[in-house]
Amino acid sequence: MVQTTDPSALPQNSSTPPPTSPFPPSGTGSLLVDAKTYHYVIVRADLPRGLQAAQIVHASGESVINGPVPEGTHAVVLQVEDEEHLLHIADQLWIKGIKNYKLIIEPDLPLHEDRPLEDGQGTAIGIPPTQDRKKIVAVLGRLGLLR
Repeated sequence: MVQTTDPSALPQNSSTPPPTSPFPPSGTGSLLVDAKTYHYVIVRADLPRGLQAAQIVHASGESVINGPVPEGTHAVVLQVEDEEHLLHIADQLWIKGIKNYKLIIEPDLPLHEDRPLEDGQGTAIGIPPTQDRKKIVAVLGRLGLLR
């Protein structure tokens, strides 16, 4: 529990300085309490809905590397057309210096009604939760939300 003193309650002649805020002043470049955290997942649009859900769970869970996800984190699920586009996004993240992402390679894809899926395909990407979105948005900015 933080205890504060009302500055007006201090004696006028006191040499005790008024209490300071426990939070850094805005504009100091410090991490502010109201900074938003974002957790990005990219999944293939050509996968069946149930498989998409499973891959989103894999990517989001496996990309959390620094303890629990902070409360209030914004989850963003984006889609790419197919595996080729997913791997292109992975390459672009690497080039931009975002090397801590998790590319999910599914070793045992289920049979798909419309066309067979081969085991060992890339299915999703999870990016660890972050407050620094500048490089990420440069790569993901044109992707659409999962529909």
